[in-house]
Amino acid sequence: PLPTVPTIISFRNLVDFGTDIEVTGPKSAITICVVGLDQTASPDNVRLRVRGRELRPDYVGFDPNFAGYKVDLKLPVVGPEAVGPAAEGPVGAQDTGSLAPGPASFELVFKGVASTPLPIDLQRQSSDGPEY
Repeated sequence: PLPTVPTIISFRNLVDFGTDIEVTGPKSAITICVVGLDQTASPDNVRLRVRGRELRPDYVGFDPNFAGYKVDLKLPVVGPEAVGPAAEGPVGAQDTGSLAPGPASFELVFKGVASTPLPIDLQRQSSDGPEY
């Protein structure tokens, strides 16, 4: 059988479930509702691809509230080894360096099959909360 193409139903921050996604801080924790995954879906075989990087989710599980799967993750932050222009990381870097604000295209990948790209405008952290 041909693999099913995952479809992103919603892409929201975990603070207030708004569509404003920030590159750092509380609103960089996101939840994605997806259809097209199956019971084998896990953080080991699901990735979120953005700007040539593949990010590993913290959680993947079935959500009976909408008969699909929920994928949760926190966008990466700059580690102590990532400084200056290289902080964005080379193309294909995995889980290192923070993302820069601005337009980005997100794809959910499951079993090597990517969803249709979803455009998201990443924002700088607002000043109304502590940075995580």
